[in-house]
Amino acid sequence: MNIIENLKLKSRINELGKLKTDYGIHEKMNREKLILFLKDPKKMIGIDINGVFGDLFAPIIFVAVRTNDFDLFQLVISIGGNEDIVYEEMTLYDAICVWATNLTFFDYLEKKGNNFSRETKWGTTPIIPIVNTLSFESIKNEQGKENRYADIEKVYKYLLSKKIDINYGGKGKPSPLMIAAKISSISTIKQLLSDGADKNRKYFIEEIEKEMNCKEFYKYTMKHDEKEINETIVNMIQ
Repeated sequence: MNIIENLKLKSRINELGKLKTDYGIHEKMNREKLILFLKDPKKMIGIDINGVFGDLFAPIIFVAVRTNDFDLFQLVISIGGNEDIVYEEMTLYDAICVWATNLTFFDYLEKKGNNFSRETKWGTTPIIPIVNTLSFESIKNEQGKENRYADIEKVYKYLLSKKIDINYGGKGKPSPLMIAAKISSISTIKQLLSDGADKNRKYFIEEIEKEMNCKEFYKYTMKHDEKEINETIVNMIQ
């Protein structure tokens, strides 16, 4: 590659990097321009679609997951995106389980033969980040604030339909019910209990180095975080 061609390639890489950054950070700004760039074979010559460039340090396929853009995700795969990619020890399974609220991503994982009881790189099962987000979004929903509760609830119900263990959050990790209690989401606690969560089952919590049931965990974390104990929650989980 001569000097001029090398400069042109660097210019195109910089252009794609800026488009990716605008899209990933600034609320999907310039999405159409990003799509057109990726679909242009001439512009993509010499560019590693699985590479890291621009100010947003992640391959585009991870950006597509983070922004819940399955169409972009599919496009990236169609032009050479690596479905077995690992970025900073994170696989697509990890990224989708933690970031995605679009059910199509979970359908994709299932078709690839993934088991939703498998722990992510952070040691938690997929139900944990979903319950975590569901709890915060339910509070926003009750307060009349803008929220993603409906979308998260669909993913939650989808995971339950795959016969996952609603009580298992990962080895040494709090249970989903414990997470909902810690966030003080009464509606999520009710939902979990209705769906079979066991409030009396004890788990060894690695971070605390102690075996606890949900009430014990809730009281411990409230005291540790210097937060007021909600007696309604205590009555629900005792």
